[in-house]
Amino acid sequence: MGLTWQQDVLQAIGTSGTQTVNLTFDGPFPVATFARQRLSIHFVDFQTGAAPVQLLELQQRYAAVGFLLVQLWRDVWEDRPVQVVGRLQSLLGYDRRIHGRQTTARAFDAAGAARFLNEHHLQGNAGARYRFALFHEGSPVSVATFGPLRLMTSRGEGHLSAELIRFAHRSGSRVTGGLSKLLRHAVAELGAHDVMSYADRDWSLGQGYQKTGFLLAGETAPLYFALDAGRRVRPLETAGTRPHEVFNTGSLKYILHV
Repeated sequence: MGLTWQQDVLQAIGTSGTQTVNLTFDGPFPVATFARQRLSIHFVDFQTGAAPVQLLELQQRYAAVGFLLVQLWRDVWEDRPVQVVGRLQSLLGYDRRIHGRQTTARAFDAAGAARFLNEHHLQGNAGARYRFALFHEGSPVSVATFGPLRLMTSRGEGHLSAELIRFAHRSGSRVTGGLSKLLRHAVAELGAHDVMSYADRDWSLGQGYQKTGFLLAGETAPLYFALDAGRRVRPLETAGTRPHEVFNTGSLKYILHV
């Protein structure tokens, strides 16, 4: 079995200093580990032969020894290579840091937010009602989008909940405290009493949410997809209903009470 695309990923990411990164097999799973940053990448091909529970078990085994294991699917790499490289380099600490106090938070127009997210978010833009950005030297460096406010009477009279749909930094940059600053601004502007969001388990253990004050509120089941011209189409109701399936390992649901 050739490992061409996996080597392409590693070459595109690059390495820092004298660190050597090799592609090895952890049982049947091809994994590359960046020991200094405690990051491992599991390269998942179309014919993985594994079930979501096996990938979650693999990730949990790495988490138990302090490593984040990312599940990088081949179709994601082939469809969004620039964004994959940007996300991995950010996880590795290769990006430029900008202090949150050097930025200004304000509302962002729909077209500008869509361009930013399509360029810098791994999953691209998604429908949203509200959009905010941090600007540094006149340019957006972080963007967060939110769905419409929902009245949640089960949480109290007049309780309004907002959903954080997308958040991204500009590729190659990271705003220290950027998510917290955008959340504070959005909550003040929208009058929300809590913010809900989801962490993609293929790419995250939720640490970023937890550091910002979010609490784990649940998890969603893995979803299966078919591929159409190399892109994932709507989730399938059950596994095995269409060829060329790929899947994710579900999401972690988080809520920030404000």
